[in-house]
Amino acid sequence: IAVNDAETKHFFDNRYGTGQSTIDGIIRATNMLIAGKQIVVAGYGWCGKGVALRARGLGANVVVTEVNPIRALEAAMDGFAVMSMANAAKSGDVFITVTGNKHIIRGEHFKAMKDGAYVCNSGHFDIEVDLVALKKLTGLMKPDVRREVDEYRLKSGKRIYVIGHGRLVNLAAAEGHPASVMDMSFATQALATEYVVQQKGKLGPKVHPVPREIEDYISIAKLASMGITIDSMSADQTDYSTSWEHGTYFGRELKSEEPPRFLGGSSLFPNSLLVVFLLLVFLLVVFVFLLVLLFLLLDFHAHEGLLQAVRIFEDEFVFAELDDLGDFAAGLVTLIDGPVDRAERILLVRIRGGVLALLHGIFLIRHLLVEFDDSVFFVVYREGVPLRDPVGGIGLGHPPFAGQLFHQRFLGFFRHRGGGRPQAQDRQNAQSQHRTHGIHLQLGIDS
Repeated sequence: IAVNDAETKHFFDNRYGTGQSTIDGIIRATNMLIAGKQIVVAGYGWCGKGVALRARGLGANVVVTEVNPIRALEAAMDGFAVMSMANAAKSGDVFITVTGNKHIIRGEHFKAMKDGAYVCNSGHFDIEVDLVALKKLTGLMKPDVRREVDEYRLKSGKRIYVIGHGRLVNLAAAEGHPASVMDMSFATQALATEYVVQQKGKLGPKVHPVPREIEDYISIAKLASMGITIDSMSADQTDYSTSWEHGTYFGRELKSEEPPRFLGGSSLFPNSLLVVFLLLVFLLVVFVFLLVLLFLLLDFHAHEGLLQAVRIFEDEFVFAELDDLGDFAAGLVTLIDGPVDRAERILLVRIRGGVLALLHGIFLIRHLLVEFDDSVFFVVYREGVPLRDPVGGIGLGHPPFAGQLFHQRFLGFFRHRGGGRPQAQDRQNAQSQHRTHGIHLQLGIDS
């Protein structure tokens, strides 16, 4: 059982017990006034926290050295100066090691210390202070210049005083922790031992924590011994504090107002709806990709078919029908019989099929605009639809608009043939000719 990790142990024994008994041992051994001294505490664990706290309470300027960045940051935010031992060694009056490690204060640190500095340990065995290195630097050592204080006169002439021979100063120079804090540690050890016996055969081979019930029992008994009573939670408060359903958004009265959750949740996107949503998004992406691919293929085939149609048209065939354009056949017809000037040509594109054929026609129109100059007018219509209500003209517009464009552009051609601006009679003649050719064109479509 990890008794030393129990809160009823290190929160009190290590912090308050070590903190007080360490300072007590230093004062008993040296009769030193702590106020105004610079005390260097090496290590900011629970023992180091207690020592630093008590030293500051007596008026010392406390410096903390650490190798753990979290503890160093904690010490700094607790208001202590934090630095390396190399820097602290230059100005410290008293050095206290509480790390549980070895050689915290070494030869180079002794060399940097001021004359008359005190060194002691309150964390582990006598190896926290490297006494072997100190003896190598020493020219003369005087034991017990005061009770439990040894003087090391260095070869440089400086004097270093070691309290308690490098062993735990609170035991060597004082009486250790007060019984009123050790009772909690011993109670934790005793009840943890009883727990192990009661759980014989039930505990696996590992280090187990002290059960919370034992720590609560000890802390309640300690409070009672100190004459302290505290509040207890109601059943409703206990339920609130132990339930994950309560909080800023949750609660029995707020369950209908749960906070929005994200992909892994069940409110904004329940798992079933999330799957459907992601599936729809995937299908939409695939559809768009296929649509773009289809358009590219239609565009390619329309261009290839147009090149053939252009060659036939340039050879001035009056009528040609192409069957190799995929989903539709395009017919190119000239409204005026015989060889005509290119500026007077009108292209009619007949589409056989449904919506796909219309899409194919759009790409064919785009290539027509590229291949021919602006004086060539073209109309796209579906098979079986009268020309007076075409599907599109100069692009697939609404039928009435397309029809108006067809008529206006058709009359414009006749005005151009006559040369100059047509008068009213010329316009009437043009309209008459338009009707005549319109009949001819209609017959051409039907045939």
